Amino acid sequence: MKSILSFLLLCSLIFFTGCTKEKTHPNRVSMTGKVMFQNVPLAAGMISLVSAENALQQASAILRPDGTFTIMDAPKGKVLITVDTTTFSPDSGGNAETYRKIPARYASSDTSGLEITIPDSGIQDYVITLEEK
Repeated sequence: MKSILSFLLLCSLIFFTGCTKEKTHPNRVSMTGKVMFQNVPLAAGMISLVSAENALQQASAILRPDGTFTIMDAPKGKVLITVDTTTFSPDSGGNAETYRKIPARYASSDTSGLEITIPDSGIQDYVITLEEK
């Protein structure tokens, strides 16, 4: 009986140790924000982040109708940002009322010109403004 109680105690200890609030990805944090184009929230599209130090560290989110986004696993440090709306175009089955074509350069991290350094604490309410030119 004593060995069963010891076993259960050990299992409980292992279980509760594994249930701490420690993040599973220590190099990841949350980021929230809004994407604007021509002074209007971009209602349909995808934002993607790519670590400037390790291209394998990526994260993305679909924009909400008010242009906001939440990325729970954003890589910390310097990241390159892309915004793409092509998969939300009416030709791709998207909604013609919410689709807005943006300059193609924003779809590539090589040409978007968008970057940010995300601190260890993450970043909240970051506004990304896309330009026509």
